[in-house]
Amino acid sequence: MNVDDKVLVRVAEVSRLSLTKEEFDSFLPELTDVLANFRKIHEVDTTGIKPSVHPIKIDNALREDVPGKTLSVNEALSLTKHKKNNYFKCPKTVK
Repeated sequence: MNVDDKVLVRVAEVSRLSLTKEEFDSFLPELTDVLANFRKIHEVDTTGIKPSVHPIKIDNALREDVPGKTLSVNEALSLTKHKKNNYFKCPKTVK
């Protein structure tokens, strides 16, 4: 993938970044270098290598899932302060 001004503008939009001209000029070659390094990583032959997402075992710290136990709307909304008119309130999405 070639990184040009149009791609960097889109990445900045999606990331909600307001870039100055100087930042834009410095990020363009940096983004190109990052993607080039990922291409190099992609070239490594990993055939037969078992994936390891977490090198250290992580125990589940969440509550147990109880079958048949569901929260009512009021119970679910009581767990947050971000609510309005019986709905969860969240930020607007981009375009």
